[in-house]
Amino acid sequence: MRALRAQRPTGRAARALVQPVREADVVETLVRALDGRAAWRGWYEVCGEEVLTLEELAALAAPTPGVEAGEEAEWEPALDILAVQGLAEPDAWRGHFGITPGPLRSALAGSAT
Repeated sequence: MRALRAQRPTGRAARALVQPVREADVVETLVRALDGRAAWRGWYEVCGEEVLTLEELAALAAPTPGVEAGEEAEWEPALDILAVQGLAEPDAWRGHFGITPGPLRSALAGSAT
């Protein structure tokens, strides 16, 4: 969220499509792999259910407390890469790890990162 608040995307980057995932879903995936509930094998695209533009995501992040516009923050991957990357396919990840991604909007309501 820090990059969204500090350096709002513009132009082509603002129209880039992303599938943000909640931090809790990523952590739960790692926990399930480490505790043996899911085999630690393969490669999985991890992404959320919603497809948003970076501009829409920045609007959701705008009221996030603790981060001011203009602060130093870096995009990962870089905005020019985000602008051309395709959408992910989450079915293999969800099926293998038994994850049902939660709604992003509720996660943003309580996040400062």
